[in-house]
Amino acid sequence: MKRWFDIITNIAFVCICLFFLWILAQVFVFSSFRIPSDSMSPKLREGDFVLVWKPVVGARLFNLNKSLNLEQTEIYRLPGFRKIKRNDVVVFNFPHPNDWSHIEMHIMKYYIKRCIGLPGDTVSIRKGMFNVDGVDIPLGNVASQKRIGLMRPEDFPDGVYRSFPYDSLLDWNIKEFGPLFVPGKGDVVKMDR
Repeated sequence: MKRWFDIITNIAFVCICLFFLWILAQVFVFSSFRIPSDSMSPKLREGDFVLVWKPVVGARLFNLNKSLNLEQTEIYRLPGFRKIKRNDVVVFNFPHPNDWSHIEMHIMKYYIKRCIGLPGDTVSIRKGMFNVDGVDIPLGNVASQKRIGLMRPEDFPDGVYRSFPYDSLLDWNIKEFGPLFVPGKGDVVKMDR
């Protein structure tokens, strides 16, 4: 009987250790995410899983309980090996999970997109094609951008053609957007029309 008790105790101890190692790995090393939309097609499709290697840009630390209860919480980022580069696939929390009146974080509402503009860049879209001043490499899904460039405004589903900020003077849309300066640390941007 004692022998079986020792075996069960050892198995339970190993299982508990593995569980805590798994939690630590999820917090500091990697996480998996499911692609929520078809915007990354054809390379990444809706429903595909991506594995995020957190040490690249640094793991985020925050109060998970508060976040799951829809309370705002402080977020801290550990140092990473490098900064995000152009054309990297990035996972980030949608900044307006409940409404457009303010920015907040909800841990379960995330986007997976390709990084086009970096701090200090001026980004625009012309005839559906992404442009960054001073950058001559293809950006993002070129085939999809060409297809969008050929579409008429009425060909888009409701709410897709016009883009934020919804301003009649700018009239930015999915085919013609910007120029928009992407501020970096220390940059000052005047907030006006």
